[in-house]
Amino acid sequence: MAENSAFNSTGSAIGDAPAGGYTAAQFATFIRTMFTTNPATEGVLFGILNALAVTGAATPVAVASGAAVVYGQWYQNDASNNLAVPTPVSNPRKDYVVLRANLTSTAYTAANSTLFSISGQPGYSVRMDIIKGVENASPALPSLTQNANQWEVPIAALNTTTGGVITVTDARTYVRSPGMSAAFPYTTTGDIAYRASTGALARLGVASLGQVLKSNGTTPYWEGARSTHATLGTLQSIPNATWTAVNMGAVFHDTQAGWSAGSPSRLTAPRSSYYLVGASVGFDVNATGVRQLSILYNGADYSYGVSMGAVAGIQSRMSATTSMVMTAGDYVQASVWQNSGGALNVGVLYEHLWMIDIGP
Repeated sequence: MAENSAFNSTGSAIGDAPAGGYTAAQFATFIRTMFTTNPATEGVLFGILNALAVTGAATPVAVASGAAVVYGQWYQNDASNNLAVPTPVSNPRKDYVVLRANLTSTAYTAANSTLFSISGQPGYSVRMDIIKGVENASPALPSLTQNANQWEVPIAALNTTTGGVITVTDARTYVRSPGMSAAFPYTTTGDIAYRASTGALARLGVASLGQVLKSNGTTPYWEGARSTHATLGTLQSIPNATWTAVNMGAVFHDTQAGWSAGSPSRLTAPRSSYYLVGASVGFDVNATGVRQLSILYNGADYSYGVSMGAVAGIQSRMSATTSMVMTAGDYVQASVWQNSGGALNVGVLYEHLWMIDIGP
C-alpha cells in the first residue's frame, strides 16, 4: 500500500514533500481526483460563462465560451468559436465535438481531426476539435481516444446529412467532485433532487409534458391528470315528474378509465381518493313547470343540485359542482327531473358529467 499527501513544503524531501517541487502530472492528478468523478465523460464546469454549449444547423457549428477540466487539465474558452463541419459526400456521418488534452510534448495529429490533421495540436494543451466519423447509411459515432498521451471528452454529437443539414445533440457531462457527487444527482435539465429514506440525495427525473409533482407521503413522483369527462352524445327523453339518470354516450377524455359503455350514466372512481365532480344539462324549450339537476352518489341523492323555473323561449340550462370522498368502485351520476306535463328532451350540447381525482 502506498500513501501520499499534498501539498507540503517543497525542497525538504521530508515525508511526502518532494525534493524538487511538484510536477505538472502531480497537479493534474490532484485536480482530477478532487474535481471529477468520471474523467471518461466529465467535464464541463457548470455555470462558467456559457458552459461550452454547441449550436448550429449547418456548418460551421458554434462552441460557446466556457471552462472545463479534461483529465486534470484546466481549460477555458473565453469567446464563441466556430468549427467547420465537412459535408459528407455519399451518406450521412456522425461526428464528435470534443475537448482534447494533449498530454505529451509532441503535437497531436490525426486524419479524422478537422482542425489538427495537418498542423497538429500543440503539446501540453487542451483544445476543441471535431473527430469525424465514417459516412454510412446508418452512421455511428467515432471512438474517443483516452490514454496516457491524449484524452478526449465529448461535448456534442453531430449528425450531418449529404445536404449539409446538421443535428446537434448535447453530449456534455458536468464536472462533479467525488465528495459532492451525492449533492449533484442531476443528469438532465429539469431534474429534481430530494432526500431519500437513506438520508442521501436522490434524483427525480424531469416530468413528461402535463405531469404534476405529487407525493405518496414519503417519496415524490410525477403523475398526469386523473380525470374523466363524459357527454350525452344524443338526445335523451326525460319523462314527466320522474327522476332520471342521464346516459352519457361518449367521452371527451378519460385518463382514469372512469366511464364505460356498459354503465353509461356512471362515472366510477378507480381508486379511493378525493374527487371534484360536476354536471350540466340543457332541457328543450318549454315554458311549463320546473327543471332540476342533482348529482347522485352510488345511486342516492348527494343533496347537491340546482333547480329553476322554466322560461318561455329559451332552453333551461343548469350546472352543479361538488367535492366528495370516494372509495374505489363508488360512482356518480347526473340525475334530472322536470314537470312540463309530458316527456322533455335533454339535448347534446350542454350535457356533461366530469370527475377529477384531486387526492394524493
